Amino acid sequence: MNFAQFFNKCLRPVGFQLCKRSKYRPIYGLDWIDDAADILKARGIPARIVMDIGANRGQTSKRLARGFPQAEVHCYEPTPVSRQVLVERMRQFSNAKIHGHAFSPA
Repeated sequence: MNFAQFFNKCLRPVGFQLCKRSKYRPIYGLDWIDDAADILKARGIPARIVMDIGANRGQTSKRLARGFPQAEVHCYEPTPVSRQVLVERMRQFSNAKIHGHAFSPA
């Protein structure tokens, strides 16, 4: 067993795999949104709906709207003050939908 095989054996239980670098996408793990978009594209799975639960003021929502321009990005933020900032920040994205609801265990 060489080093790469050993390393993959250690990584596999936690869902990771050692891969060679590609000239198209040299490394994964730097930006999870880019990683998810690339993985879905490689598998031929279109991202139709993306949800940001607890969107706060839209920091992640903006990145999701840019990273998945073909998808509906549903942003959930129950706090009125944060939601108002979220609405203003997301106004430029036609694929964003703002919801004033919270998620919690039943």
